[in-house]
Amino acid sequence: MLTSLAALWPKHEEGVVAALEVRMKARAKSLESALRERADREVADLTSVLTELRRTILEELDAEGPQQLSFWEEPEREQLERNRAALRDRAERIPAELEREATAVRARYASPTPRLFPVALAYVIPERLTRN
Repeated sequence: MLTSLAALWPKHEEGVVAALEVRMKARAKSLESALRERADREVADLTSVLTELRRTILEELDAEGPQQLSFWEEPEREQLERNRAALRDRAERIPAELEREATAVRARYASPTPRLFPVALAYVIPERLTRN
């Protein structure tokens, strides 16, 4: 019986492989859509976070500084200016960073490769055919 089942495989192989490839392509198409949506969501989240960061930095820079700056020692005033310059620099770099990160996210989700994994094939044989 096992020998005769093994002999059936060459007759069924082409049809089974074709059916698996059709299923793989259909599944890949639906996953590509899901991956596009995920990439869009990640870019939107990234945009939201970096835009909020930039807004917060610019608000801090626009805020009035310490009132009694003249009482500060020179090193503290210099440090305050270095901090403000670093914040301005960071705010200026955010748009380019946003563009770079969005491109990287989209590249990560681009061109997925569908794969066909091994499967098991079970033959269901009516009991009456198993009797000799």
